[in-house]
Amino acid sequence: MSQSNGWATAQAPRFVDAPSQASQQYVAPHKKREQADVLRLQVEAHLASGGAYEVITTPRPIGKSLAALALRSTVRKGG
Repeated sequence: MSQSNGWATAQAPRFVDAPSQASQQYVAPHKKREQADVLRLQVEAHLASGGAYEVITTPRPIGKSLAALALRSTVRKGG
């Protein structure tokens, strides 16, 4: 969109179909960490019990920093 003063504006695309008046809930960082730890333990228990999993590839290449982060998060310590 172009304004009368010559500046151009753009709106961020909406990726979630939700009412604009939907309230956003703040989640404290320690709570996010607790939820992530619980989920990680559930995934590890699933894999330890022989549960199947599927590796999903990204539709586009990811940057080196993201690839390194993903690699670090999957390497087991002491193994």
